[in-house]
Amino acid sequence: MTLCARTRNFSNSNIRYSSLHSSDDVRVWKTRQMLIVRPSVDEWEIAREIRLASLLNTPLAYGTTHSQALRTSEAEWRRRIADPRSALFVVMAGDSPIATASGGEHELHPHARWLYGMYCDPRYRGSEVATSLVRAVSSWVRSQGVSDFGLHVNEALPRAVSFYRRLGFLPTGASEALRRDPTQRLVEYMTNLDENDEL
Repeated sequence: MTLCARTRNFSNSNIRYSSLHSSDDVRVWKTRQMLIVRPSVDEWEIAREIRLASLLNTPLAYGTTHSQALRTSEAEWRRRIADPRSALFVVMAGDSPIATASGGEHELHPHARWLYGMYCDPRYRGSEVATSLVRAVSSWVRSQGVSDFGLHVNEALPRAVSFYRRLGFLPTGASEALRRDPTQRLVEYMTNLDENDEL
């Protein structure tokens, strides 16, 4: 595959993005201090490592438990990464994964794309790592010919709620219970990328 380089600047960010991509796929964003990548199927262990870290650190944010993820097979990790309906992104600091998020479809919102599995290592929270990661996913959403970009966030995580609001996501009024713990409520947020100056 022949890769070409292009840059993208955001007026409200001091991070300069340099993406390497083929005609149908965005692969890598480079910044001064980190690399945002879409792991290949042969890099499934990177995806597994950061997913397990997220489930240990912020269990209330996810519908899956750490013990469930530990039982996920290599074949299943490879299948998830290869799924053409979704895109997994991982932020690397040197050889270590420090953040992750995915973009994908949502069965109740067929004309939108959804943010899944968002996580940032606590040591990097408050930096531009998380914002850069959501922007990478939003670029993939645009590449799908879609402008509506949604997510669910646990209302018990006020820092996460505040983060998404700063990026222009607004509550739709819909919510649902976390399947593995019905006492927790997941609130639905949405933004239109054609009207969002943050992403």
